[in-house]
Amino acid sequence: MDAVESSGWQPIDDSVLHKRFGSTSAQLLDVFKRREYTELEIFREIFGSWVETAVLEPVQAVLREKRPRVAKRQRYCWRPTSKEELLKFFAARFVDGLMKFVKHKISLALFEDLRNRLIGANRYDVLHSALAVELEDVSDMASSITTILRGFISYGSVFCVDETIFAHYGAVAESQGLLSYIPGKPYKYGMLSYVLAQQFQYTNLPFAAGILPTFTHARPTPLAASLQLLRSVDALSPDPTSPRTVVLADSLWAFPSYWSEFTRNGVMYVTPVRADCTAPPPQLLQLASKGLKRTFARTFASATRANVVQVIGASSKVATLITSAFTVGNQSPPPPPHKFTYPVAKKMLTMTPEQLFAAFELDPDEVGAFPACASSRRRCPAEHTHSIACSSLPLVGEQNKSANYPSRHRLGCDEASCSATCRRDSDLRRCEKDVETTASASTPRRDEFEITS
Repeated sequence: MDAVESSGWQPIDDSVLHKRFGSTSAQLLDVFKRREYTELEIFREIFGSWVETAVLEPVQAVLREKRPRVAKRQRYCWRPTSKEELLKFFAARFVDGLMKFVKHKISLALFEDLRNRLIGANRYDVLHSALAVELEDVSDMASSITTILRGFISYGSVFCVDETIFAHYGAVAESQGLLSYIPGKPYKYGMLSYVLAQQFQYTNLPFAAGILPTFTHARPTPLAASLQLLRSVDALSPDPTSPRTVVLADSLWAFPSYWSEFTRNGVMYVTPVRADCTAPPPQLLQLASKGLKRTFARTFASATRANVVQVIGASSKVATLITSAFTVGNQSPPPPPHKFTYPVAKKMLTMTPEQLFAAFELDPDEVGAFPACASSRRRCPAEHTHSIACSSLPLVGEQNKSANYPSRHRLGCDEASCSATCRRDSDLRRCEKDVETTASASTPRRDEFEITS
């Protein structure tokens, strides 16, 4: 307990948290407002020059080399290609990806029909095999995509960085040390790359704003890869005191040195807290996770108010998130430093990554603008709260006694109807005990925040 009290971390109410950034998502630039475009026309406008300059010639070279060596009846499928055909091939590849991305409500039959109308199955397989280009070509393709996208897309403020595996089982690549194995990935064995993703407003689906293959050069650290990707989309702030970008990352980026480097480059972060982390102290996290039920959370702020930690009761275990994307308001004074007050857990929503991105779309002017209560704040029956994991999504419920808002009356003991004798300390305990006995069977506990929307 001494380590917890001396650490400076204090429990706070979620209602005093405010976002430090403006919520924006990736959007198409005004270049597409000249006239109405179909989806395929937009695809051609964005990727046409990239296919023509970076992809067409390497693929043509492979087709010319392999065509004489295949059977005569198959040579027609190995004929030279064109820019338009390659565009249809990549569009079909994207459709395949959407068919595997099952977190949407679009009929798979529509996707399959669209893919078949774009390009034939045999020709698709030939072009896929013809993309076996040199590593230098792969590096050029990956870097040129980001440059081209910047001319058509305006990036938002919230990015997600992660590592991914491109499936590959070649013996030559394995002998050259180009393949990696990561359990838990959709493809566990293949070529490692880092991806910078963002929600795209036009499709309401995430897209890769940047990609950094590690099998073409010396493998960078996760921190160096993420900063390089953010720099490629011009997301680093020249002034660290006024950050404008938020990065969501997993435990691979959950190191204090990484957090400091993000802050130095003007980037706010949301990452989990590793078990071996000492800030915040492990004793605090153990105390906060004690008795924490599923979908409940407890929130803490550092002594400098620069970081906020939230301990969340997940489905199978307790998860802990740390972020610098929120600031703590002055509406509520912290508890006395000499006494650590056990915080009240609040009910929270369980969200998918897509809902997490959507929650960041809230108007920043409305975040923290909680409705005023005519009565005292400590007895307000409509406390609004939000959770880091819910990205400031408002929850509505009723609150009992907390560390920040001490109240003399508990569990429905109304101040207006409470007798004068009940106000004395000796009778107050008896009054609370009677109310708890009568209310326990019909009234839910008020420290359990019920979601009403």
